[in-house]
Amino acid sequence: MKKIEKKLDNIVTDIIRDSSNFPEGSKYLKADFHLHTKADKEFKTEISNYEEYAEKYVNELKRNDIKIGAITNHNKFDKDEFEIIQSAAMNSGIFLLPGVELSVNDGKGGLHTLIIFEPEDAEKDVNNTSKIEKFLNLAFKSKSHFDDKGDPLRCDLNLDNTIKELNDLKCHYFIVLAHANNDCGFFKELGGGRIKDFLRSGYFRKYILACQDVSGSSKSTFVNNWVKEVAKESGRNEINYIPAFISASDPKKIEDIGTKYSYLKIGDYSFDAVKFSLMRHELRVKNEVPQVDYPCIKTVRVDTGKAMS
Repeated sequence: MKKIEKKLDNIVTDIIRDSSNFPEGSKYLKADFHLHTKADKEFKTEISNYEEYAEKYVNELKRNDIKIGAITNHNKFDKDEFEIIQSAAMNSGIFLLPGVELSVNDGKGGLHTLIIFEPEDAEKDVNNTSKIEKFLNLAFKSKSHFDDKGDPLRCDLNLDNTIKELNDLKCHYFIVLAHANNDCGFFKELGGGRIKDFLRSGYFRKYILACQDVSGSSKSTFVNNWVKEVAKESGRNEINYIPAFISASDPKKIEDIGTKYSYLKIGDYSFDAVKFSLMRHELRVKNEVPQVDYPCIKTVRVDTGKAMS
């Protein structure tokens, strides 16, 4: 595994420093922030060899032209598996982030949240534990992450305490509310009163940066009723409360990978660049690549010499 880590460090450094990834500056790339792998019970594959599996996994990302993604398995983070897939992805110019789909103790049936971390939070410290592992240990304490059938259980933390523990650990992260209109989704499990409490807390656009697969009616109610009411109370602009609304694949098999996505405008393969785009989603997150039908400067080259001295 040390050889893989060393190789991965070199690949990450090379891909971030390689300006050829963005020779014309920032551009729109397909992003899928809800990916599962064979480490998750819900993901089905008969491929047992990890190198073959990683190759097929990445090939599916390539086939759908996904350039940015996050591995978010239920209630767990498998570092070894993540590094194998991440290494293969980096070789193909695909930037993957570590994460977890946490079953939070909120709402009627539990609330599924995608917590996406910067790569450094997946690295083990001197005690051989990563920040992601420390957080999961705090979230479940002595409780099992799964029931007897292997299905994810709710952790001990509600959403407020989840954010508090992540901040206390000094994690670098952002939250996407998973499949918001389905079971264990934000708009399915919570009523307007609780949602307005979260809006008043200031979590949106600071920690909660996106909602996945929100219906038109839920989005309308959220923006035109709850956001409008809370914004009026606070005297702040409504824009301060509205997250990005994105699509993601939530795959259950290889063929599902990357079939749903959003476009992010970024100029660097880094956690900060991804987070920046989501925080400024009005300009940088789209369902389709905008058509440029006006004059624009694509590149600028400056040659220094006597003529400019």
